[in-house]
Amino acid sequence: MIILVLTQKGFHEIMKLEESVHLNIWVNPHLLSKEEIAEYQNRGIRITGCAYDIDVNSEDQIKNALKMLSQNHPNEVIFVER
Repeated sequence: MIILVLTQKGFHEIMKLEESVHLNIWVNPHLLSKEEIAEYQNRGIRITGCAYDIDVNSEDQIKNALKMLSQNHPNEVIFVER
């Protein structure tokens, strides 16, 4: 399962879940530094920063992100935090 997290609030909510270690989390790049992402990865959490910022209010940007995620993770369910 892929989770696309677009906001700081959404990130904090996802990280409260015990199941977060079993998710594949993609985050807007402004939410975490590269060091923070590495820290989570070292704890076993599969987390990746998107290559570009995604505006939570832009349907086009979200559609493009979903296209990229579905290419990188075919046959996976993708949830988008809104």
